[in-house]
Amino acid sequence: MAAIDTSADARSIAAIVLQRVWQDAAYATPTLDAELSRAAQLDSRERALCTQLTYGVLRCETALMQLLR
Repeated sequence: MAAIDTSADARSIAAIVLQRVWQDAAYATPTLDAELSRAAQLDSRERALCTQLTYGVLRCETALMQLLR
């Protein structure tokens, strides 16, 4: 997988978390918590978006992968 731009916004942080979950078999919750802690400048709406993106993709992963095939 290509390197992800580490600009701290909700979408890039969610992508970083998902990359670590899939490539490194990391647990989503502690990985997400760590990344959100590093991105102190995010407001509550951006944090919520990041959380929803991360868990939403993981929740629907099987269906999303089937659609991509």
